[in-house]
Amino acid sequence: MFVPITGADLLSGAEALGNSWWYSDWFGPFWHRPGDKWIYHSPLGWMYVMQDQETLGVWFYLEYLSGWQWTKPDVFPYFRTHSEARWSYFNEDKSTQTTRLFFIYNTEDSNGEWKQY
Repeated sequence: MFVPITGADLLSGAEALGNSWWYSDWFGPFWHRPGDKWIYHSPLGWMYVMQDQETLGVWFYLEYLSGWQWTKPDVFPYFRTHSEARWSYFNEDKSTQTTRLFFIYNTEDSNGEWKQY
């Protein structure tokens, strides 16, 4: 029997709010159409999401951050960017739907720089 993918399948513990909106205690609000792996996260934007059963985390694709990112409940709001083998910090408090603020760490040390997308 076919069972469509739900928001809870993509992010463990997510709860349905209605009208295709979901809420995750650690990842925040997102819109998800049943059966799809695309979500709209407020404020990160559109992303393709795949749950990582091994780490209980999530992989998600954000083009403006160079592709695939990984995080999990006890790591978020930090992301690991796979293609560049670096960490980023998402400043959700100072981000909006149109302006997202990240601290991008250098791979050599813990220094880095703030970037806006």
